[in-house]
Amino acid sequence: MFAYPMNLTIEELRALLSHLEPEFQQVMIENVTCTHFYAINRPPDNFHFDSSFELSIWEKGRAFGEKMELRWRCRRESYAILIISDIPLSLPYESVKLPEAKRLEIVESLKVNLWGQWQDPNEEKEIPDFSRQYWYEERIPRFLPYPWDGCDKQLAIEVFKYRVIPSNPQIERDSLADFIYRFIRLVPAQFVADREMEEENND
Repeated sequence: MFAYPMNLTIEELRALLSHLEPEFQQVMIENVTCTHFYAINRPPDNFHFDSSFELSIWEKGRAFGEKMELRWRCRRESYAILIISDIPLSLPYESVKLPEAKRLEIVESLKVNLWGQWQDPNEEKEIPDFSRQYWYEERIPRFLPYPWDGCDKQLAIEVFKYRVIPSNPQIERDSLADFIYRFIRLVPAQFVADREMEEENND
């Protein structure tokens, strides 16, 4: 695994997101008032990093797929970027200069359960849009439109935890600052639990 930390202008970030869009399946974008979670280039959202995406109003985000994640955070006049990729990254243009990659090694696979329980549209009449699935969380309270087609009771994000491999092998590697987490995909929560149990039984 390879990690690329960078600082980019908004124009450079736009170009990078557009170029790497085929590598992503989902995106989470946030500002001070809301968080949105979209499916990229497929139903129900058909989200794209094109001219209609107003990057400037989103303070941070993370686009991810099974082979790569790109996360960003606005820092005044620039954006702090981190790309985590299965393979060494290369770009077909020179507008974004790639830094030297940091090498990563996987530590473990985790799950992060998402808020909310699936709502049956045949029983819940207050669903905002009956053309898509919703999960409801009483603690908010709010209907949550995750980009998922199934009727799974609860969802999770599969996450890989990595450790940075130091360039100097004599450096201690037990600092928490050396761990990096990468979002992989949205999955049924039970699917993740079943797989973890299967892996434990195989050990």
